[in-house]
Amino acid sequence: MDFSTIQNDDLRRFLSGMTNADGVSPWTSDKELIRLLDILLAEAEPQGVVVLRDWLTRFNTALASAHVDTASEIAVLDTLLDKTAGRAQALERVIQTSRERLGTLYEARRDWVAAARVLQGISLETGQGVVSPNDKVQIYTRIARCYLSANDLGQAETFAKRAANYLFVDTTPAALQREYRLVQADILNAQCKFLEAFRKYYDVSLLKEEEWNSDRAFQQAIKCAVLAGVGNQRTQALATLCDDPRTAMTPYAEWLNRLYQVRYIPPTKYSELKGMMHHLMSTYTTENLTTDDTLVTNALIEHNLVALSRVYATVTVDRLAVVLGNLSVDQTALLVSRLITQGALRAGIDDTQGVVYFDTLDQVAKGMFPDTGEPQRQNRTALQRACEKVDVLAEEIQRCWPQLARQV
Repeated sequence: MDFSTIQNDDLRRFLSGMTNADGVSPWTSDKELIRLLDILLAEAEPQGVVVLRDWLTRFNTALASAHVDTASEIAVLDTLLDKTAGRAQALERVIQTSRERLGTLYEARRDWVAAARVLQGISLETGQGVVSPNDKVQIYTRIARCYLSANDLGQAETFAKRAANYLFVDTTPAALQREYRLVQADILNAQCKFLEAFRKYYDVSLLKEEEWNSDRAFQQAIKCAVLAGVGNQRTQALATLCDDPRTAMTPYAEWLNRLYQVRYIPPTKYSELKGMMHHLMSTYTTENLTTDDTLVTNALIEHNLVALSRVYATVTVDRLAVVLGNLSVDQTALLVSRLITQGALRAGIDDTQGVVYFDTLDQVAKGMFPDTGEPQRQNRTALQRACEKVDVLAEEIQRCWPQLARQV
């Protein structure tokens, strides 16, 4: 690029990439750089929009390589956008580049909302065809990621849907498709739609691409399967993970097998799983660990309720509350009612006597519940029932006679 027509020596040297002996640009303060920008605009505008566009493009390149501190670079780019706002259509590519760089700087500072708003300022729906469909997918996905990081799930979902409008399986690069699918999964995860998120994460984890590490997607799939509400779909998700050879290489293999086999888990073991899962929780912040602990606890309590339904034919609500981890009677009754309503637990509750009746094969025979012919229940073996009862009794011995349990 010819800078011979530039009259100001400082501007000419800056655009040519001149540095000191130590490789650092002599112009690093925002005031100096804004002064050079003003000089550039004053000299280039009389020469026409083509020259102005070329010089601004070079200015952005020189600024990015000048090792300017983040705050100064943000100030300069903000000024550039303000001063070129009146020529947005003619300088569309320059403005897009400036906004993308500014968005990167805000992301580095974890100012997610500012980054999203800067990127939203890019004219993506212009009729001039400056922005390709792939660029639109990339920018909309990036905006969705920023809003997701800011915990604004509504905006994140909106921009993810916009990205989908320009995503084509045959023409969109595989890496971009993968990033979009991960954003989709992360949004569902943040919305606590764990089964849907599991499917997204697991599908992405199966991709075989160069320079792609599927570990995060696979681990998030494990987390979502653990936290999903009890029921047939969760059982299928757990079965998929237990059959996957990658599971054996994770610390979660034993836990996933316990959950899949619907084995009772003593409340004293809850903290063990919560500790193991901490690094999978709170993907964007560390402020929600208390909430995350609650999610794990609730998932295990629901799991144990279903596990106990395979051991007990009837049980008082008081007794059930203790075995589930010293819940209140009201909490226990509400939990049982909710799972019955959701179809996740075949049981009945007698509020007058405070007794829960579980759907066992004996009760089906007595006409207390209709026979639905569920293979999983009808093929239940006596050995499995005995093992489940032993688990419950062992926990009871440990709780009531801890000294005896230690001797054993």
